[in-house]
Amino acid sequence: MIGGNEYDTVYFKSDLAICSLKGLRKGVNSFKRWFSRSAEETVENGSDGQVAGFSCLPGSKDTKFMIGYYELELNVNKRIGYKAGEGRAYDNLGIALQMSGDFKQAIVCHKEHLNIALELKDRAGEGRAYGNLGAAYCCMNDMDHAIDFFKLNLSISKEVGQRASEGRACSCLGQAYVTQGKFKEAEDYFKQHLVIARELGDRSGEGLACGNLGLVYSYQEEFQKALEYGEEFLSIAKEIGNSDWEGEAYGNLGVAYHNLSDIEQAIDYYKLHLSIVNEMGRREVEQQVYTSLGSAYYSHRDFKQAVEYHRLSLNVAKELGDRSSEAKAYESLSDAYSCLNDYKQTVEYGTLNLTISKEEGIKSEEAAAYERLGNAYLVLGDVEQALAYYNQRLHVATEVGDISGEGCAYGLIGTAYQSLGQLESAVEYHQRHLCIAEVTENMTEQGHAYRNMGVAYQSLGEFKQAIECFEKFLGIAKNAEERENEGIVYGDLGEAYLGLGDFQRAIRYQELRLSIAEEVGSKVEQGNAYYALGSVYEQLENLPEAFNCFQLSVQLFKDVKACFQSKDDWKINFQENCQCAYIGSWRVLVKQGKWIDGLLTAEEGRAQALMDLMTSQYGLQGSLPEPDVQEKGVLNLQPNTLFLALDENMLHRWLLLENNEVLYRAEEIETERGTNAKEFFQSLNNHIFKEIEIGTAVRCEDRSLDVLRQDIVTCRNKKADQKMPQSFHRKYGALHWLYEIIIEPFVDLVEGNELIIVPDGPLCLTPFCVLLDSNSRFLCETLRLRVVPSLSSLRMILNCSDEYHSRHGALLVGDPLVEEVVINGEKLPQLPFARMEVEMIGDILLADPVTGARATKDEVLRRLQQVALVHIAAHGCLKTGEIALCPNPTRASRTPEYDDFVLTISDVLEVKLRARLVVLSCCHSGQGKVKAEGVVGIARAFLAAGARSVLASLWTIDDEATKEFMRRFYQNLLGGRRASESLNQAMKCLRESHNYGAVKYWAPFVLIGDDPVCDFGKNKR
Repeated sequence: MIGGNEYDTVYFKSDLAICSLKGLRKGVNSFKRWFSRSAEETVENGSDGQVAGFSCLPGSKDTKFMIGYYELELNVNKRIGYKAGEGRAYDNLGIALQMSGDFKQAIVCHKEHLNIALELKDRAGEGRAYGNLGAAYCCMNDMDHAIDFFKLNLSISKEVGQRASEGRACSCLGQAYVTQGKFKEAEDYFKQHLVIARELGDRSGEGLACGNLGLVYSYQEEFQKALEYGEEFLSIAKEIGNSDWEGEAYGNLGVAYHNLSDIEQAIDYYKLHLSIVNEMGRREVEQQVYTSLGSAYYSHRDFKQAVEYHRLSLNVAKELGDRSSEAKAYESLSDAYSCLNDYKQTVEYGTLNLTISKEEGIKSEEAAAYERLGNAYLVLGDVEQALAYYNQRLHVATEVGDISGEGCAYGLIGTAYQSLGQLESAVEYHQRHLCIAEVTENMTEQGHAYRNMGVAYQSLGEFKQAIECFEKFLGIAKNAEERENEGIVYGDLGEAYLGLGDFQRAIRYQELRLSIAEEVGSKVEQGNAYYALGSVYEQLENLPEAFNCFQLSVQLFKDVKACFQSKDDWKINFQENCQCAYIGSWRVLVKQGKWIDGLLTAEEGRAQALMDLMTSQYGLQGSLPEPDVQEKGVLNLQPNTLFLALDENMLHRWLLLENNEVLYRAEEIETERGTNAKEFFQSLNNHIFKEIEIGTAVRCEDRSLDVLRQDIVTCRNKKADQKMPQSFHRKYGALHWLYEIIIEPFVDLVEGNELIIVPDGPLCLTPFCVLLDSNSRFLCETLRLRVVPSLSSLRMILNCSDEYHSRHGALLVGDPLVEEVVINGEKLPQLPFARMEVEMIGDILLADPVTGARATKDEVLRRLQQVALVHIAAHGCLKTGEIALCPNPTRASRTPEYDDFVLTISDVLEVKLRARLVVLSCCHSGQGKVKAEGVVGIARAFLAAGARSVLASLWTIDDEATKEFMRRFYQNLLGGRRASESLNQAMKCLRESHNYGAVKYWAPFVLIGDDPVCDFGKNKR
């Protein structure tokens, strides 16, 4: 071994942070670092007792003392002229210097030892010197010299018949070749080592060889062989009682199973490894195992668990001061939060990753960080910011001469321009991408560039040029035998020919797309193909065939969604992507005069993920009958319900009346070229918020969770900032115009004073209560209003037994202690008005409010399940309505993380609520992402968790006005009035008051769901 008569080698470790196949390649550099450390560990093992110096200093770790001792021994041997002793002294002195990290001086000593061995014709000593020189050069990362010396050592070991030394030389050569990425050469030497170890009955050597072979097979993507040798390594490690090796074996088996996509087995092995490194106190390895577990859970699409382990990895990396691993943890957290659709966290951690990458000067990581952040902002709809990051990505690629990266950046920039509607610029950048892909002969990138150009040309209406691009992409896909891409481009071609009015070719290409999708087993692509075929048949006015195709598309998408089980966010995103099939179905039914069938089909596409959650909560089925099968009277829906649906530039409305009568009206919306009804109504909402002066002159202690926030007025899609049609300007403003187009055709048919609205798209965020009739009366002055996400969700609530929801008890949460919370570098302020608000409500209801340090996230979650009323007055997130509470207790040294204090949508969904009413007196609590599912925010989460109704705000609320509003609301509620009536009375009182008559003060709240009566008679302090 190194330091004795013969050098030794140490089994090389895998970098457990590297789990993917791509990562295994990168892991070679990590191995180089491990090799250096391993050599040092070997030196520290001491001697086998054959050298006098080591026999006197067993197990000594004092390198200074050892160096002094061997220098003294060297001088003595020189004075007496004892060459053999002088050679041994140089040998041991070189080892001691190597232990101290002085590798250059160690090499000088090993060369002196070599010269003496050559002079004395000591072949064994010569071989030992070559081995020690090889190990020293390994520590200096000079693998070429190391390999040369190891080969000389191997040759001499064979010559003198030292089989053990021969085996160790083979092992070292294998490790050195691994660092150079020469895996076949490494495999050959590790196999030779294994044969020798088995011949000598050397179980440690045999385990070492098996472990090394297992890893080298992983590097070569031969994961089944990696498993076989990994299991043998584990068996030997257990047999000889080497806990360190046992842990390494578990880790390596985890890597192999991970790459074989057996993620559950991989996780089991990683956890076994973790338990061993925890016992041994190996914090550096512990950090790597946390990373591996995070990566495994990410592959398993359990992104919450992935976040948990990557956070643990991050904490240890910070503790160790390991900036590289810290950056990797930020990267992994950013990616995981992106999959959780939490783009606030995606950007936050992505920015931290970028900062460290720039500090460390790792250009490849910096470029990846720019791309990651650009992608996040593109999803968030902030295309300008995305474009800025993509340009930075381009700058880095140009700076380091990464021609391929430059091409990819051009493609990303082109995609951003496409999203901005700047299609000519998009084409230009896609052409640059293509040019570089051709220069580098990267056929995959050429295919991407051609397809992106084709899509841009198609958006420009230049269908012939689009077809040329798609056909080139088709040729590339065929040559690469990429059947799935081939099918996708057939679909592109079909859509382009449809644009040219060539219906026969459009049908033929979509049928080819369908055939390939069936061949490769892609139900999503089959669904897309059927939808495209339906669109062709609809234009051909073959409406029955169009409906049949749309329905086949819907069924396929249902089959795919069923595989998501309880993954709510997956269902929401998937529903968004396949909503067009539902719209096509009800649209062709309406064209055939089947109004009720059209309504039922439109309803079928609404809030499906919410219905799955509510079905799970209530154990009831609330879905409506299938189209074409209901009979008169089967609908049995709540009368006075107005169902709205948007499609292209059309607004469709159904009013449900008594005795299951349904009245249908459609209206074409006058929009600018290139925009549709959804974009128009989104812009109209912005005009409304301006018209009622949201965010201006509001006395507000900012209950927004976003410290650097914008008002909801400014948070809009710029594409939606279009001019209103001329007919709009001739009216009295947006509020009058909306009343006229949505409400006026039906207002005389509503019986009683209640109207339930089922909105669609941006209409989900429209404040219906303030729409103005021709007499300048607000809609809420004549009707009590509430909204529901879908007809089925309303039926589910109405079908639920009255005993299901609690009758008594109130949870009043206000002004949680958030002084430890830091958002964007700033502390959240306390909310004294929120505290006064809940204390006032507590006096009315005779209930104790939970405020300050008592209002921790854990405490609120615990109490949520037990009460009939929940009222929360706290900071709310602008985009989702998620709520800031007092952080759960954490280690004193750690700043509270987001999940420690934010009541998230996921947290609420995991609670079984029994509340009849949830009041969210927070800024933006009625906000969220508007999707096919409806508004996906905190209010929806409370409804899905079992709340019968939710009262939420659409904009920033005024403190004093809200306090007075809540006083009136609860006084009416306590008097036995329904929630909608209490809401109307509270609005009326403020509207008629001297101080709060402006709409922005009295109209922010909307009632969602049922219209309950709450009994507070048993509340006690």
